[in-house]
Amino acid sequence: MRVKLRHKNIHIPAISDEVLPHLLVRLKVYDDIVSGKMKCHICGRKLTLDTIGAIGMLNGELILVCDKLFCISKASILFSESQTSS
Repeated sequence: MRVKLRHKNIHIPAISDEVLPHLLVRLKVYDDIVSGKMKCHICGRKLTLDTIGAIGMLNGELILVCDKLFCISKASILFSESQTSS
């Protein structure tokens, strides 16, 4: 999937709803998400399996972001800046 953000094309990998729970178990965050403990890194909204918009690493830390367009856009910028500075 490609998204245009501030006149730049940004590649955003996507995973299916069937694969997501398995990935979250491997990342050791599944239980925190289904119990309501995990929050969006950008806005603080409680995350559920249906509201995860992005998953990535930022400064060596696993970051999950909700599905609000603002949060996904902000996370994309943070992830891009993190990659260019390392």
